[in-house]
Amino acid sequence: MNLQFNKQTDRLNQIKRDLEAGEHARALRENPIFASAFLAKKASLYDQYAKSKWYQRKLRESIWAQLQGVIAIEAALQSAEAAARNAMEEVEKMNAKKSA
Repeated sequence: MNLQFNKQTDRLNQIKRDLEAGEHARALRENPIFASAFLAKKASLYDQYAKSKWYQRKLRESIWAQLQGVIAIEAALQSAEAAARNAMEEVEKMNAKKSA
């Protein structure tokens, strides 16, 4: 019985963390200053890469690595938002079971 209670408590704590992280991610992505800076940085990196010459291998690799970093940050924020949506669905299912 105690083990099941610990599992439920752990799951509820995870849901809470997912919801909080998702809210922070959403707030960041919806912040106009962050969104503008993020988009400008991505566009700048794409532009720098496109304007670089094929023989500027080290420069191109550096630009590409920076771009992949920006893309990874965007993916992490989207992932946090998706985890929060899933956590909210789980909370709704738990509430539906309690009220049934």
